[in-house]
Amino acid sequence: MKINDEMLRFYWKLGKGISSMSEQFGYGTGFYKTVSDDLKSILPDVKLFSPTNLKYMRYFYEMYPDAVICPQVEDGFV
Repeated sequence: MKINDEMLRFYWKLGKGISSMSEQFGYGTGFYKTVSDDLKSILPDVKLFSPTNLKYMRYFYEMYPDAVICPQVEDGFV
């Protein structure tokens, strides 16, 4: 559960950054490909940075711009 929490936070924060950057650079400029290539060069072992995944991260942020990502309650917790 801790991993899911951190992953969602990471996706949301990256989506937020992508959203604000894409407004500045616009579509049709190879924006997602450039960001994807940059992230892959910085973190070569991480396979999550395809242009499509980056778009999904942006959509995730834009669907929940005011989200507060809270940890899930574990099974059996009363």
